[in-house]
Amino acid sequence: MEKNYIVLIGVSLFFLSLFMVNTFHQYDKVIEQIEEQNKPLAINLMADKVPSIWDVEKPNKEEVEKMNEDEKEILNEKKFSSVITREELGRMGWTLLHMISATLPVDFDEEFAFKINVFLNLFGQFYPCKECAGHFLDMITTSPYQGNSRVDFMQYLCMLHNKVNQRLNHTLFNCSIVHERWGGDCGCSSKLEESIEKYSRDQN
Repeated sequence: MEKNYIVLIGVSLFFLSLFMVNTFHQYDKVIEQIEEQNKPLAINLMADKVPSIWDVEKPNKEEVEKMNEDEKEILNEKKFSSVITREELGRMGWTLLHMISATLPVDFDEEFAFKINVFLNLFGQFYPCKECAGHFLDMITTSPYQGNSRVDFMQYLCMLHNKVNQRLNHTLFNCSIVHERWGGDCGCSSKLEESIEKYSRDQN
């Protein structure tokens, strides 16, 4: 009788162990599925929009009558700035993007590429010229960045820039020499390297 009791307990523990193993396995699979479903994709993020601070209600007729001429011009979007033109803004914007591309890590992973697409999406949404921003967002939505290196991103931006040049009937840039034009550290690399070396020494 005692032997049968021990056998019964042993069998019960065996099946309980199987049940626990299967439960933990199923739990892990469910967690993986949830994480996969919640993982944002760069291509989907292109559809996300920052709540626009520019979409405000237009003032009524009485409020407009109280405005001076400068305020009315700004309201009608006829006036952008007295110190910078649309063309100058465009050149500065592309300069910033190209210099960012030239100072990225040589190689990077999928997560970093995802962050690049997030940055480009936000850059387009916050770009001051809304007409230009619309064109830029259309381009990166149609052709999101999918590379994994500094060279890839430099070529990608050169391709986008040439699309704009073509639309504006400007001369196309030779993307095979893009690194000669935009490569470099703009005087910041040495300081960065010094900081990294100092940090490494402090950690040792």
